[in-house]
Amino acid sequence: MASRMSSSAALKGKVALVTGGSSGLGRSIAQAYAQAGAYVVSADITAYPPHMPIFERRNRGIDLRTPTVELINSRWPSPKSGISRANFFKCDVSSEDDVARTVNHVVETYGRLDILANNAGIAIENIDRFRTGRVTRMHEMDTSILERIMAVNVRGAWLATKYAVKQFLSQSPHDSGDRGWIINTASILGAVGSAGSTCYCTSKGAVLQLTRATALEYAEDKIHVNAVLPGFTESYMLEAMYDKDVEEKLSQIISSQQPWATIGKPEDVASAFVFLAGDGARWVTGIGLPVDGGYLAR
Repeated sequence: MASRMSSSAALKGKVALVTGGSSGLGRSIAQAYAQAGAYVVSADITAYPPHMPIFERRNRGIDLRTPTVELINSRWPSPKSGISRANFFKCDVSSEDDVARTVNHVVETYGRLDILANNAGIAIENIDRFRTGRVTRMHEMDTSILERIMAVNVRGAWLATKYAVKQFLSQSPHDSGDRGWIINTASILGAVGSAGSTCYCTSKGAVLQLTRATALEYAEDKIHVNAVLPGFTESYMLEAMYDKDVEEKLSQIISSQQPWATIGKPEDVASAFVFLAGDGARWVTGIGLPVDGGYLAR
């Protein structure tokens, strides 16, 4: 995974918190930040990535079985004695107490917080549609699915933003005057609809609006707030749809919908998170940046 990320010092010395950092996109974001010179706290409900057979079939299993922080500390060790490049903190982002403790842990460990990658998210509706050929529509769906998705994807993003901003405002700004960078993981399905994904689309539309409103609210404080809209990407969410009988069919269906005609890699999306946390995005706030192989250009 790291081979596709370019080495740089774009984020040298900055401290980043990545929610949902143990697997999928969050794992790639954490690695990209470390490679760009940042210190990273990976916050998730478990330090260990889930078992993903399809990645093993693609010869990527060794990295995926290693906890994110172990991977980072072995590849990009800290130049400071006694301080690790990365560490893990257990966090359920839907819990306000957990989120507050996580931000406190970041500051206690590294002295400040500069970047929040607000990435933790779930997609649990209709994950078997490619196995069964049937979509469960809204009127057939249990309301608990909506509540679970909104608790993580929206409440979690709002809480992490709240406590990150409080920390940004309490610490000294950078020499540039910038106080902090928040990058939210939205989705192309926050910008367009998808039948069978009403809960997920609703949640990611909310994340996009949270991004815009927060960017306006804290622009005077020089806090950058942006979102990345990933397209169909090799991630844990997409893995949930796969099994050996539908993998080829699903890949063909998704690739046919992409102008770039491929499914994205997590590291392709992670590069956008590095850009939005760096000097190249100094005058950028309040945007939703699609990284989707051209999907939204149709």
